Amino acid sequence: MSLLSSIFGADDSTAGPESSTREKGEQPSEPSGNLFDRKVQIPEPTPENDAAAAEESKGNSDATPNKGDNGRNKKSKEELDEEEARTIFVGNLPPSTSRRSLASMFKHCGKVSSTRLRSIATDGVKLAPEHAGNQNMVKKVAANLGKLLEADGRKSAQGYVVFASLDSVKEALEMNNTEHGGFTLRVDHASPTNDASRSVFVGNLPYAAEEETLRSHFETYLSRFDVNERDGSAVSSVRIIRDKDTQQCKGIGYIMLRDATLVSLALGLHESKYMRRELRVQVCGKR
Repeated sequence: MSLLSSIFGADDSTAGPESSTREKGEQPSEPSGNLFDRKVQIPEPTPENDAAAAEESKGNSDATPNKGDNGRNKKSKEELDEEEARTIFVGNLPPSTSRRSLASMFKHCGKVSSTRLRSIATDGVKLAPEHAGNQNMVKKVAANLGKLLEADGRKSAQGYVVFASLDSVKEALEMNNTEHGGFTLRVDHASPTNDASRSVFVGNLPYAAEEETLRSHFETYLSRFDVNERDGSAVSSVRIIRDKDTQQCKGIGYIMLRDATLVSLALGLHESKYMRRELRVQVCGKR
């Protein structure tokens, strides 16, 4: 009787073949050959298998589109360039402008694919806990709801409009210098047109400078000497350089005039007073 049998009362009849072998002093038989020496049969490739594998690979490729890190389909350079050609920039918008109202403003020019606003502070916008502190998300929500901070560093907004057709852009650009909600719009291509030959640089601007009041400062003065006033406003566009976060004026800006003949007249506003600051008006070099 084995030791285990004597302790647990088991009988030898219940012992397995291994126990019997060990009792007789015989060594258990080992499987022939080393486990790692065994050969595994791999089926030979056949034309049928190759065709099936190719079809499966193609199916997987078709099911997985080319996507970027954010999970959205990536656009080629040609697609991005084509979209930019259908996009316009709109500056000096009323601060209450929302994406929907921006689209409505230009819908008469053609079908609007999308709109977006930028450089807008927010007012009373709450997000889910997982998005707390995400300022970009706050701005997106605020842009949709038309909510802005009352203590914003600026009193106007700017955005972009993407049209479904390139033909709509030409008509939209004709809205440059038109008034909307008491604000004179600046409408341009997505990549702003900067013509140094008919522009002047303006320095020493106050932090509170606004496009509308600066435009008025120049237009009022130039209207006294502009002999071609019937051709339109002397000021084509006003661009104030602002801090990305605070949206306060950085103290400099550019005035683009209707034509190059007005540049010498605009220089007459050098050292003129604007919001109690003495302006520095100079010929604009290439920028």
